[in-house]
Amino acid sequence: MDVAVIAHPRRKDRANRLAEALRADAVCWDNNLKGAEFNHAQAWNYLKDSSADYALIVEDDMVPTEDFIDQARHALAHLPKTASIASFYLGRMRPPHWQPSIARALTTLPTADTCWLIGKPLLSATAYAMRPEHLGLLAQVRTFRGDTRPVDERISAWMHRFKLKAAYSVPSIIEHADIEPVIAKRTDDDPRLPGRTAWRVGTRTDWNRRSHPLKSPEQLGIKVIKPNLTEKFKKQPKPRKKTHA
Repeated sequence: MDVAVIAHPRRKDRANRLAEALRADAVCWDNNLKGAEFNHAQAWNYLKDSSADYALIVEDDMVPTEDFIDQARHALAHLPKTASIASFYLGRMRPPHWQPSIARALTTLPTADTCWLIGKPLLSATAYAMRPEHLGLLAQVRTFRGDTRPVDERISAWMHRFKLKAAYSVPSIIEHADIEPVIAKRTDDDPRLPGRTAWRVGTRTDWNRRSHPLKSPEQLGIKVIKPNLTEKFKKQPKPRKKTHA
């Protein structure tokens, strides 16, 4: 597993400590202040040719649990076959309309050893992993240029187009440092308030592929107004399944 850290100059010391702790293969700096979305794209381009089974991308405001890298490796070895992306963080507050869905899923787990929630979007880009070939396809998405949506929503649009799913580790194996954001103005004009922390944080002795659905707000009867996610991606290359020994 190769690792890239998404770093902002205002968090230089924090990012360097995190990169050292994770033994990161790359630190992607937003030195020209082009934004987190551009910075994630730098990581995709760097890791897309990796020979590792998975590429892990983390932001500089993540707080790893003890033995995080080992936990991530073991979790990825048991990623449900229905999922193409692993997310190691499921947070409170954001996105607001998904909070009832998350609460419902976590309180209806069928067994204590259920290790994953399976959902359609990527709800956070704080710590996620996927096959390098998928990063290569993401890096080719030309319509991301000029796109003002946050990176997790861009990835979700790509996933929606190709019917890909995300698996969220239960528990989250990272915490989000609920510190002052470095983004001065949000494209959604929605301020990031305190309380953006994980629903559950911890580690597991054993990981497995047992999963539970993370139902969408619409499935719970919550009406959400959103843009058309499919139209912009009709002509983009479709991911092909790749088998790994």
